[in-house]
Amino acid sequence: MLRRLATLAALSGAVIVALVISAGAAAKPGHRHHDQLRKIDHIVVIYEENHSFDNLYGGWEGVRGLSHADAAHTIQLGQTGPSAFAPYECLYQDDANLQATSAANPSGPLSATCNNTTGGTFPSHFTNAPFSIDDYLKADDITCPPVLSAFSFPNGIRKQGINPTTGLPVAGARPGGCTRDIVHRFYEEQFQLNGGQQNRYALQSDAGGLVMGTYETTKLPVYRYLHEAGHPKYAILDNFFQAAFGGSYLNHQWLIAAASPVCNAANGCPANATHSVLDRNGSPTLVSPPASSQPPGMGPLYTSPDAGLVNGVLTQSCGLTTTHAGLACGDFSVNTQQPIFQPSGLFGAKLPAQTNPTIGDRLNAKGVDWAWYSGGWSNANGDVTAPGYTNGPAPSATPTGCSDPNVDPGVAKWPECPDNLFQYHHQPFNYYANFSTLTSSGLANRAAHLRDEQEFIQDADSSRATAT
Repeated sequence: MLRRLATLAALSGAVIVALVISAGAAAKPGHRHHDQLRKIDHIVVIYEENHSFDNLYGGWEGVRGLSHADAAHTIQLGQTGPSAFAPYECLYQDDANLQATSAANPSGPLSATCNNTTGGTFPSHFTNAPFSIDDYLKADDITCPPVLSAFSFPNGIRKQGINPTTGLPVAGARPGGCTRDIVHRFYEEQFQLNGGQQNRYALQSDAGGLVMGTYETTKLPVYRYLHEAGHPKYAILDNFFQAAFGGSYLNHQWLIAAASPVCNAANGCPANATHSVLDRNGSPTLVSPPASSQPPGMGPLYTSPDAGLVNGVLTQSCGLTTTHAGLACGDFSVNTQQPIFQPSGLFGAKLPAQTNPTIGDRLNAKGVDWAWYSGGWSNANGDVTAPGYTNGPAPSATPTGCSDPNVDPGVAKWPECPDNLFQYHHQPFNYYANFSTLTSSGLANRAAHLRDEQEFIQDADSSRATAT
């Protein structure tokens, strides 16, 4: 039976993470709001990412979504000078399934119905406006890369699993209607937001005009479920915003600690954890735009007017001649760093163990039971006997000793066998000294509180069976 817990669950790409808190146990008699709290056994917060509200839910009836979006906050600007910007005519696309046919890109799958001349010259199938991705990609289209080469196709795979560069089938390509990824970094997002005007997404993103794509809300399983007869009561937080600018790493930290990690000389910050250096427009991006004579490729369309930029993992330094006023500065870690404790990925700088309090520490201090569940955790952490472990009770004959063929080849070594899609920076508690792999108390905390999503599913199923 599921323990008397309140559960904070976060869906993060290939993983589900859940922070579990005992709600009723914290209630005290004699206070009405505490009495009401006693009625709650389980709180489940689903944490989804890499989607804006409008991208998924903007078509839900009654919300402040796409129907309320005016031109002043949707028309995307192109760069016409060092610090000058004007509206594009068209949306530049580099996703493999959204490119327009041209002399330079004869294999582009869509017709060139729009010719852009402001802020760059390029053909496109899309005018400068939001568009429905469902019109071009279906949920079962074979556009997802194989697990072991998930990051080898920066612009995606064309329908039917075709490599857009070679025109040949990609062995192991999977269905799912995947698109290419989008940039999600601290200063880039602030540049895109442009003081709330929200008109420089396409300019600063390595995904170009894909950022203006939305999904048809009514086709989402959650929409259909909540519109069936007898559906649960629900509310939509259409005015809810993420805690921090940027991506998964920083927002996971804010989810559990409401603070940005710190990396400095005092805690042993490594030399490769560099401070950002921004240009006059607040961008750390040095990448030049793709030439109009070549097929669409990587890189934002924005070209910095300044030199010496650094797109670092840390905020810009304070008090320098290069410090951009009005933007965060100091030793805050805002772009992905790896945890110093295993499981940990190979790319990027390691973040020294953090010591500020987390929600887990606060709950422990109050004697409140909790746990954090994560997809693939048992394999990644080497919890051989725990739910979710799939790599055998003993080493196999493979080079890594892990029986799963899709383990991360650079990290896996039995019994620690993370899947190649396992996201190390989605495990925020693993960045904290209280969950160290080097101390007995840290190991005890890991065993007590860091669990696999399969255990969460089993507990939920058991609780439901008991209730019925």
